[in-house]
Amino acid sequence: MRRTGKIIIILLLVIVILISVDVLTGIYYWNRSNLEYDASEFNNLVTPLAAIFSAIISSIALILALQQNIVIRSQHLRPYYEKEIDRYVNSLHSKSLRDEILPEEYHGFSGLTFMKQIGQIKVDLTRNQDYLEDATNYEKGGSFESDYFKSRSYYLLVFFLLGYANGLNNMFHFDDLKTLIQEINLSRLSKTDKGQLIKRIRREFLEDYLSFIAWEKRMPAIHPPIPIFIKYPPEGNVEFKLLSQTRFSDHYDWFNRELGK
Repeated sequence: MRRTGKIIIILLLVIVILISVDVLTGIYYWNRSNLEYDASEFNNLVTPLAAIFSAIISSIALILALQQNIVIRSQHLRPYYEKEIDRYVNSLHSKSLRDEILPEEYHGFSGLTFMKQIGQIKVDLTRNQDYLEDATNYEKGGSFESDYFKSRSYYLLVFFLLGYANGLNNMFHFDDLKTLIQEINLSRLSKTDKGQLIKRIRREFLEDYLSFIAWEKRMPAIHPPIPIFIKYPPEGNVEFKLLSQTRFSDHYDWFNRELGK
């Protein structure tokens, strides 16, 4: 809509300029001190200008009509995409992350708030003495085998996080959201409606995930790495890694690129 407004303003300026030229020319021709009035010459000048004015007015009308058609068509298409977003919201809202291996304080989260659950676990890891001891030893060059962690008090917390470290895949409809975003971008929706729908997808599903990954990448030193004691194939010593350094971040680059347009 802004682009159409700019075009109309430019055309109006052209009209003003042409009218000014017409008026000044008329004054010149009507001034007998310059030239005796000649009707044929005056008609020869006015007729092309009238044709130009008519073409400009017709162009403005056509542009406005096309823009209106785009808006009307977009208004008919948008409810379908809104319903698709609502469907994923309802699906994830009803997806409980209650896992019996976790203590009660980590229950009560849904597919829409899984990042808050991860954040709470990370904070509690930094308060766990066993974890702090092992992380410090690892930084000093210590090595661990997978079975070692089974006796550590934070084992179940990391065990749960490793489910995410192995990749989210379509656990929270991320693959579905990619398809939906591509459909929106390729649709005949107006630019305004496309932008609003994409912003809603980011706000409803992805804001916390993208912010979390970006924060870990930007300031890795302040985040607790987790021991990757479950891996395939299960060989070698255990490494401590940030979640953003695992397959948990597989979706990050795509979403960050597409939503940042």
